[in-house]
Amino acid sequence: MKRFLLLLLAPALLAQAVDSYGTAAKGIRSDDPLRNAQAIEMIRRDRLVQLVPDLRRILAESASTKDAADVQMAVLDAMIDLGETMTPAEIAPFAELYPTFALILAARGQGDTTPLLLDLLSRAQRYEAYVATANLLLPRHSTEFARRVMSSMRTIVHVAVVDPCGDCSGGIGGGWSGATVSDATVEKPGWPAVGHYALTSRAQGHALAPGIESIYYQRTESREYRDRGFQGAGESSSRNRDQRNLEYAATMCGIAPAAFPIKEQEGMTVVWSDEESLISAVRSLEQRKRQEYASIVQTMVALGALSADDAAGLKLNIRLNVGDLRHNPRTPLPRIEGQAN
Repeated sequence: MKRFLLLLLAPALLAQAVDSYGTAAKGIRSDDPLRNAQAIEMIRRDRLVQLVPDLRRILAESASTKDAADVQMAVLDAMIDLGETMTPAEIAPFAELYPTFALILAARGQGDTTPLLLDLLSRAQRYEAYVATANLLLPRHSTEFARRVMSSMRTIVHVAVVDPCGDCSGGIGGGWSGATVSDATVEKPGWPAVGHYALTSRAQGHALAPGIESIYYQRTESREYRDRGFQGAGESSSRNRDQRNLEYAATMCGIAPAAFPIKEQEGMTVVWSDEESLISAVRSLEQRKRQEYASIVQTMVALGALSADDAAGLKLNIRLNVGDLRHNPRTPLPRIEGQAN
């Protein structure tokens, strides 16, 4: 019975498919951007992969108007959703306007995508965008990526100055979080909805960039023709790119992240006696951290992860946060060079 019903429905389904293809083919080859966008939605929805060459043609053309650029955004969405691949040269022109789309396509791209990923890394304002791009770069053994990781590496040293007494316990520190900056959503009336890709570390949606903290992407739709996936902060004191950079450097050195000598934050307690002793204790810690950093740089050069020329200009960024925990601070603490607070 089921087979009989399928036989009865087959001509109608075939006619519908042919009609869908014909409408999409006419629309994608039209000079009207709106008809293009409607056709692209049809191609994506009905999986009309026969028309992918027309999608590639649109991407290869120069977008001289906002409507033309919006059509290209719809094409990128369709290429992602259809599982198509592109070369780095085909993706690169869209890194500025549509970086999230470019990143997803680069993850499955043909050929060497390292230069493209390095470009995207410099555009990643949002935490998840940075981590996703860096995760993809790490196994590519890029010396430029290693240079960027090491040049941006920093440690925050919290110095607690206490009385020479029995109860000298205490500590300083604090958390922080990055603000998310956004502006108003502007939708495009009369145009079909287009895909948007949100990057997340939650294990849901589609896997994008595996790593110590893996990144996934989820597709939603709206009529706003604008990519916001790389915008915003998304960082906090417990989850930020400084922490990830330490993990990337440890991996390049073949060291377990937990055993990496540089930490995002370090603490030391100094029993107050005089200014000279305080400054000497802080400088001693700074020197030790810089020696550890120099040793890491030398290891990376020896492993070929970092070039000798790049290594010569690298220096650890140390930020001091000094807290006066003395009960009766008669003498003000000196201002130490490098102190942030």
